[in-house]
Amino acid sequence: LVEVGGEWCIWCHYMDKFFEEHPDMLALRDKNFVMVKVNFSDENKNEALLSSYPKVAGYPHLFVLDKNGKLIHSQDTGKLEEGRGYNIEKFKTFLTDWATAASDVAQK
Repeated sequence: LVEVGGEWCIWCHYMDKFFEEHPDMLALRDKNFVMVKVNFSDENKNEALLSSYPKVAGYPHLFVLDKNGKLIHSQDTGKLEEGRGYNIEKFKTFLTDWATAASDVAQK
């Protein structure tokens, strides 16, 4: 699971806080994904890496990769938002639907 954002991104901080405040969501994420954060900023656009993925409209953005690094889903996190945070049911559905355990990927 690749999160693209940066220290400047308030919604990236909201996502960190969401996982801190919902240990069950953190456990679900960590059970099914390896989380990698990729910085995108004026100083470091990580163009070499990010050119491999679709262009994103907003940050943070999530890319779901299979165990071989192949992109299987691009997620606009705005669709997971609620108020000044994230909707627990929407995020749970996202994490469950895109779990990268070998048996889950084989079913998709």
